[in-house]
Amino acid sequence: PNATLFSEAAEDFIMGSDLTPRTRRGYVSLLAVILASPLGDFALPGFGEEEIWVFIRHRRQAGASDDTVRRALSFISAVYKFQNRAGTKIANPLQTFDRSVLKQSKPRDRHLRVNQFQRVLDSCESDEHRRILIVLVGSGMRTSEVLDLTWEQVDLKNKVIIIGQAGDVSTKTYRSRRIALFPEVVDALTAQQLHRKKTIKSETSDGCLQPSDLVFPSNVTGERRYDLNYLRKVIKKRTGVKSLTIHALRA
Repeated sequence: PNATLFSEAAEDFIMGSDLTPRTRRGYVSLLAVILASPLGDFALPGFGEEEIWVFIRHRRQAGASDDTVRRALSFISAVYKFQNRAGTKIANPLQTFDRSVLKQSKPRDRHLRVNQFQRVLDSCESDEHRRILIVLVGSGMRTSEVLDLTWEQVDLKNKVIIIGQAGDVSTKTYRSRRIALFPEVVDALTAQQLHRKKTIKSETSDGCLQPSDLVFPSNVTGERRYDLNYLRKVIKKRTGVKSLTIHALRA
């Protein structure tokens, strides 16, 4: 049989994974960069360390930073992992490649100070917005994980949140993890649970909160929130920390 080409495998990964629109657009851009490089549309079994270095040298010569090259290599690796989970067993050369040869830029300190975070909480337009921020900061969860969080994953009695399971493609590392919760996060989730029960009771005949219900659904559609840009705008407006992102709120 013909060897799988990278373009085909990458399209399978992009279309077959639960990605945000922004992430999908980013991967499509990376795919175009890789196909336009000396690698071209390479066959997955024929890709190895020599080809990795060809790509690194080409991108450096084009002026790309090592961080940018690292992201492209991570994308290639994710494509291999997706193929292997789908049953096509192909060795992933990036699992053994030493990426420490790629310099990492010095991270910027974009986290809020205690007094700034309190100002953000005080300026929130609703208690629910405050609860979202408390969960983000206190749990260290990714924004997408908070948006996708259901009550089935929340164990208030044991004060833990369980994200994903082994092999789950919805998690970044394809592994499950248990997140121990601070009292403030437990209080925020308890308040949110009570709020959701009251909301559902006013909107439905049975007023029953299902385990599969989202913890922080959109108040407009009742479905998954698209993003948390409005919270970012609040942070920018109220604190003056213009470069801060919601992702940087992770503890």
